Formats: sequence, structure tokens, C-alpha cells
Amino acid sequence: MKSIKLTLMADGEIFLPLAHFEILQGIVYNLMSADKALADEIHNKQPGKEKQFKFFCFTDLHGKYRFYDGALMLSAPATWEIRSADDRIIDAIEKGLENKEISVNGQKCRVDSYQISKRKFDSGKVVFEMDTPLIHYVTDRNGFSRYFSPADEEFAKGIRDNVIRKYTSFYGKNPEGEVAVLPLRIGARDKCVTRYKKSFITGYYGQCMVIAPPEVLEFIYYTGLGGKNSMGFGTVKENIYGK
Repeated sequence: MKSIKLTLMADGEIFLPLAHFEILQGIVYNLMSADKALADEIHNKQPGKEKQFKFFCFTDLHGKYRFYDGALMLSAPATWEIRSADDRIIDAIEKGLENKEISVNGQKCRVDSYQISKRKFDSGKVVFEMDTPLIHYVTDRNGFSRYFSPADEEFAKGIRDNVIRKYTSFYGKNPEGEVAVLPLRIGARDKCVTRYKKSFITGYYGQCMVIAPPEVLEFIYYTGLGGKNSMGFGTVKENIYGK
């Protein structure tokens, strides 16, 4: 498990729509295509598999923003981090950065530098702050998705169950030890309704305490909490620890 953090430079401000996770996900797949076989494996649904986890997540673009005409203008330098439990994904992304340039919403950005790192957890309890919105949802047979709020009992349970399913899918075994998710300081003001392609998605910023073995906490850090992680949701912030 490892991550790659990019520092981006641009000539002028970077124009972004408010809903831009689809743009960032496209950059991830574009960089990953340096390893075509891997990109095909990750991007395309495997036959016979109902649910296929991607095992990567990414942060929002961080830098100095201003609002302009219903959109965002981002001043360089900006930072962006992509994480994965599958080292092949980060290796492919690093290879995709060989020309030191990426396109963000059609604007050329120079990769001024990047850093690959690994993170370990020693404690069995962490307070994660959400870098991108945390979501839990269910989809019925008609394709309608219902999004839960932190006030719903199903919210914490669904996020916990998702952690266990992802972990089991990746390692082929259940986590050893207790796994619990407790939403903290998440209220109506943390609610975020955004759009991905033609769908509206409801998520929440704020904090969650997670009680789990260190290897599960590490897995969460590199794959995200809740649903739709490979679309940009559920990525946790660094250096936010609970005692």
C-alpha cells in the first residue's frame, strides 16, 4: 500500500466546475493507462462479479481557490494525492508521469514534483477527518439510489460493512478483530450534494472514529471509507488522530 502526492504548477488559474470528481477520476485512469493491462483490469467489470472494488482513492485538489461565475478558480501550486492498497496502481501512475505534464479540465499542468510514501498505524483507534464526502447508499432493483444521513442507524453500520467487504475482497479473508465506525461532529452543515456524470450524490464531511486493527486502519487510509471511493468519495485526511 502506498500513495503518490503531486505538486502541480500552471500558467494562470485552473478552472474547475464545482462538481469535478469525475474530472479527477479521469486523470487517474489516464495516468494508469501507462500499464494498459492493469488499466483494463481495474476499469472493466470482471465477468461473473456483481461488485468489483477498485482499491484506490484520491483527495480533492488542494490550493488557493476563489469562486467565479458558479465555478472554482484554483491558483498554483496545487497538491493532489492518489492512494491505493494495490501497489501496481501507484507504480502505473508514476510511469504515466514520465512526461511531467497532466491535463486538468483541458488545462495543461506541470508536475513540479511528486512524492511516494507509505503510512503505518500503531493504534487501534483513529479519528479520520473527511477530505472528500463520506457516503452510504443502497440501490434498488429499479436502479434508484437512496443515500443515508449520519442520523440514520444504517449509516454507520453500512460504512462498517463496506470496510469489511472491501478488506475481504482484497485479502481473501475477514479482518481479525473488532471493526466499528462512529460518526463524530457530522451534522447538516457538513452535508454535500454534488453531481457525478448525470447522477446527484449526497455525502458528508466531518469526522469518524474508527476502531479496528492497525492493518484495517491502514487499508481504510489507502482505499477510503464508505462507497464510491474510486469516484473520489470517502478519502480521509492525514494527521487527524483520536486518542
